[in-house]
Amino acid sequence: LKLESVSVLEFIQLIISEMSISDEIKITLPSNDVTIQADKVKLDSLFSNIIFNAIQAIDNKGTITIRISEKPDNLVEIEIEDDGPAIPKENLKNIFDPLFTTKQVGTGLGLASCKRIVEQHGGNISVTNNPVIFKISLPIFHNK
Repeated sequence: LKLESVSVLEFIQLIISEMSISDEIKITLPSNDVTIQADKVKLDSLFSNIIFNAIQAIDNKGTITIRISEKPDNLVEIEIEDDGPAIPKENLKNIFDPLFTTKQVGTGLGLASCKRIVEQHGGNISVTNNPVIFKISLPIFHNK
């Protein structure tokens, strides 16, 4: 990892600004921010993947809400919620597995690589349903 200081909010704003997003999608960003030590190239892949999946899940129409909160033990939690349909229960347990996909187009490597990136940073990623929320916990300071 090539670690540097990253403003989580600014980074997510930059990623969103580089995506082509339908006018029918509303992205709600947090008003707070946290600076972490992270690899920007890997974070770009992580957040691009999750946000792109959320856009696809709501079929280019709906709301994506992003929240940032500081947690005990020097962790930041980033939640990415969409108002699309629930993930089928049978898919939830496999969602981070390599080559698992429910899409017509795609390799099934996106969420598996997201999980690997989060773990490389010493964090974890999970997903819950109703509404669909991806929770990413990352250490604010990376312990080598």
